[in-house]
Amino acid sequence: MKKRLLSALLALALCLSLTVPAMAAGQTFTDVTSGHWAYEAIEDMAARRVVNGVGEGKFAPDDKVSCADFSTMVARLLFPVELGREGTASPWWKAGADVLLEAGALAGTTARAYYERLENNWDSAVMTAPMTRYDMAQIMYNTLKALDFTMPSGSELSAARAAIADYDDIPSDYSAAVTAMYALECLKGMDEQGNFRGSQQMDRAQACTVLMRMLAKYDAQLPELNIKNFPSEDTIEVGNIIVFEFDNFHERAWSEIETSDPNIVQVTGGSAIAGVAPGKATVTITVHLGGKSQAVPVSITVVKAVGGETVGANSSLQTIREEMLALINRERAAAGAAPLTLDDKLCQAAQVRAQELVQSYSHTRPDDRTCYTAMDEAGVTYRAAAENIAAGYFSVAEVMDGWMNSEGHRTNLLNTKYSRVGIGFYYSSSGYKTNWVQMLAN
Repeated sequence: MKKRLLSALLALALCLSLTVPAMAAGQTFTDVTSGHWAYEAIEDMAARRVVNGVGEGKFAPDDKVSCADFSTMVARLLFPVELGREGTASPWWKAGADVLLEAGALAGTTARAYYERLENNWDSAVMTAPMTRYDMAQIMYNTLKALDFTMPSGSELSAARAAIADYDDIPSDYSAAVTAMYALECLKGMDEQGNFRGSQQMDRAQACTVLMRMLAKYDAQLPELNIKNFPSEDTIEVGNIIVFEFDNFHERAWSEIETSDPNIVQVTGGSAIAGVAPGKATVTITVHLGGKSQAVPVSITVVKAVGGETVGANSSLQTIREEMLALINRERAAAGAAPLTLDDKLCQAAQVRAQELVQSYSHTRPDDRTCYTAMDEAGVTYRAAAENIAAGYFSVAEVMDGWMNSEGHRTNLLNTKYSRVGIGFYYSSSGYKTNWVQMLAN
């Protein structure tokens, strides 16, 4: 793994991740004691936030599991990055179902059959009804195939078929999945005779158990995490961002970052940190691969940025605008361009856009309209216009330096056809914190 230092401009590379906490200590649920047959599996899946309680401190281990439930569990366990990209969805299970659908993990299941009948729409009744052990086996089998897992050998599959007492009763569409999962010992018979009884329904305790077994098998085929020679300390300026990247790691490895003091160092974009204020904080980078994790602590010293007064939530907007206008016109004078004037209506539009950047860092507004509609709404008349945006800079001098070192932004700033400028600045407690906008017009 390596680190990359950058300043935040339009081409920021964002990474999504989910938080996987450390294993919980002690009993998590009042209705699953240490003597329960699935205690270890339930505690393991709960600690990984694959499953949640049902309220009042209970887990309800005997409650039946639907395809909606199981899809969400599998997505949380083995497709966390893909699930993070889905964001929030309605109903609550749709994101997990969509992730498994895209991975091919629902192929051959009842849920997928009804999805196709409804012209690529989920059937809520089917998704939330108790699922069978057949569909459970199919999802597990498809999931491991999607993860390039090496399946059992021919002799192992033959032995598994012979061990399943009711093998001849298994529908042909499910036989490969049941046999493979039986051979891997992810699934077992439901009685002493070894009958699989695939038409029976799953419960929550069984779901946790089979997922723990499947994760152990998957982990056994993954390489060990072995992060070495990673710096134990580093220094960055206020407003700078460090992106931590993988180097020669497994394609499914992903990371998360925690900070000891978000007022000094803020985690942003999942795999990056931003210097917020002078001071020291410890960030912990944890690399995950399947069920394996390795944490690396790094001591970060944040120092005041060189060049310009640091801005924050209480900074004077008018002062920011006047300082930026002076820097703009200094650059234009050096390039032989006439100075710009600060336009009230353009400033109004730019301020609206600065607040919108928190929702959508793009020249497209959160409602999918072009940024220039903000000018129209503010009553700005123009023949030509341009917009510069930036985020993560903590002084006027820094953001101007960033724009002037970017060809497209510099071209806008020095363009002789523009005579007016609007300047917007918005400080947010989340994301990149500082959001900057220039709107230029003639």
